Amino acid sequence: MTLHMDTPFRWNMSVPLLDEGGRQRYHLVGDAFGLRRQLRVLDLSGREAVSIRQTVPSLLPRFELETYGKPAGEVWKDMTVSPARAVMDPRGWTAEGPMGADDVTVRDGDAPVASLHVSGRETVLTLPEGASALAALGFLLVIRCVFADQEPRRL
Repeated sequence: MTLHMDTPFRWNMSVPLLDEGGRQRYHLVGDAFGLRRQLRVLDLSGREAVSIRQTVPSLLPRFELETYGKPAGEVWKDMTVSPARAVMDPRGWTAEGPMGADDVTVRDGDAPVASLHVSGRETVLTLPEGASALAALGFLLVIRCVFADQEPRRL
């Protein structure tokens, strides 16, 4: 499955996630003003398909991920290696390199699972088919919407 964000993400506004045909599939909503930052992906009926909440307190940036109310894992940024790496436990997925600034591929070992590509204002999210699609979506959104803001700006 491929989803597109044609609008740059801004906290506290709804951003549509579109499918390949340009039809809206989900709404992405961010809340940065609570005790812990939160991203929510709502399906067209308004149900929370993916919930991403920052774990507080935490030494490294960590986010709990749920899909339709069921725990799907924890995403964290490992800054002890260079380049930085994002990890999703317990799935063992990783992504390395500039977080969300360009192309990012999520891997399970050496096998690619999902990816994001940023071109100008558009972000393309390529997700696996089946049950792990929403977990991969959540992982990529943490990288794109949270970790990308923590990267040094390129001149």
